[in-house]
Amino acid sequence: MIINKEIDSLDYKTLSWPLDSDPGAWRSLIFGLQWFAFGAANIAVIPIVLGPYLGLDQVGIAEYAQRMFFFIGLGSILQLYFGHRLPIIEGPAAPWWVIIISVSGVAVSTGKSFDLLRTDLVGAMLLCGLVLAMLGCTGVIGRVMKFFTPAVNGCVLILLCLQLSGTLVSGI
Repeated sequence: MIINKEIDSLDYKTLSWPLDSDPGAWRSLIFGLQWFAFGAANIAVIPIVLGPYLGLDQVGIAEYAQRMFFFIGLGSILQLYFGHRLPIIEGPAAPWWVIIISVSGVAVSTGKSFDLLRTDLVGAMLLCGLVLAMLGCTGVIGRVMKFFTPAVNGCVLILLCLQLSGTLVSGI
């Protein structure tokens, strides 16, 4: 069931290559390389920016990047075969960046160790994943989606960009 009226009214037959079509090997290779370059650039930034906030040294940041590439690749493959099958880059959501940066600031000011901070964040992510899965299975997400209009989503994205811009510029 499609909730969003704009998506529901979209005529998928007017797309250059609808979901089940084949643009050919050459175009698929070019499009795949384009998505790989775009995705790799986006994914590579995350460990570099978040690593210092998690108390990671250069080796830890490299290991974090390796794990991130592996799990995002695994998630993309699972989405391709069992999910929506759309060319969407699977990766960590930007709100987690804000949470990690904010919680690490609080942890440092209260004297918490980075090891404890990382285990707390892993636990929070696992708990949030379980709650999100339960909400999805019960159908609550479908009913709540009507409140997230394009205006609401636009405001959230603008505020998120403003929040992250200072940290991103100083991290670069």
